[in-house]
Amino acid sequence: MHFSQYLLKNNIVSEEDMEKALLEQRTVRPTVGQLAMERKWITRQGIFKILITQNDPNKTGRRFGEIAVDLDLLKISQVEELVLAQNNPSNFIGEILVKQDALSVSSLIQALSGFNKILKSQKSP
Repeated sequence: MHFSQYLLKNNIVSEEDMEKALLEQRTVRPTVGQLAMERKWITRQGIFKILITQNDPNKTGRRFGEIAVDLDLLKISQVEELVLAQNNPSNFIGEILVKQDALSVSSLIQALSGFNKILKSQKSP
């Protein structure tokens, strides 16, 4: 069970508030190119080369990482790491809900405590 499901199941937040928070979480997701630049694995010029290639009508549908590997700008292992980092949200759903005033800090702490107890009980033999 995900924390967002726990919050909904226990009526800690409304479905509407959760939808807004999940939307924000998805929209702040960094691009593979941004993450590669942060790690200094690729230059701005390299990103432009990839974007130009992506916009080529003969190369439509190809992903950024795939093109970066083809152009020898990134290794496959680097692209895999970047995709994992991209899919790991930098903003936790609880933080977003607090920021949006859908949840108080004390309610978040209480919910995290309850969720943690459930996770621990599931791991126990």
